[in-house]
Amino acid sequence: MAGVYRPRHPERTVLYRELFHHFDRFLTEYESRFEREYGFFRRIVKEVVERYLDCGNPRCGFGRIRCPDCGEERFVMFSFRTRGFCPSCHAKRLEEWGEWMRETLLLDLPHRQVVFTIPKMLRVFFKYKRRLLGDLCRCALWSLTYYFEVVTGSALTPAIIAAIKTFGDRINLHPLCGAPHNTWVNGWVGGQGDM
Repeated sequence: MAGVYRPRHPERTVLYRELFHHFDRFLTEYESRFEREYGFFRRIVKEVVERYLDCGNPRCGFGRIRCPDCGEERFVMFSFRTRGFCPSCHAKRLEEWGEWMRETLLLDLPHRQVVFTIPKMLRVFFKYKRRLLGDLCRCALWSLTYYFEVVTGSALTPAIIAAIKTFGDRINLHPLCGAPHNTWVNGWVGGQGDM
């Protein structure tokens, strides 16, 4: 039947069960087993996992909604929007962000995607100094700007949306600036602020 709320039951997923049963052990063993290879443990990771385990759990909060016309009531479990970790929350957030970009931010012009990555031998520096990720983004912007100046012979400012990604397909450290949302407009801002 269309329109009937069906709970997600995150507790039935493999990810939820693994974290629920093994995350505490992971925390106690991280420093001795993983820190050397993967870098220091960031507190935000623990917070995100705890929020994920509470996401969609009725014991952690819910809202009751009521239709003003027919009076039917439903319970909707609270979502905790866990920084791209909860598959359900992340999918919704990406969709909302993409819609906002399309409706509000992007000009009605063609766009291109560019990915800036770094050699494996340099990735180790990003494990321990995450503030370097901002420098990576600034270097990517500088590189594009410089490229346009050389090609066109004039100072131009590309219109860019950049995102930093810090992991690869195998959840390995792979800092890069771009995928999937680093994009620039097929054009640039001239000296008078025109495209």
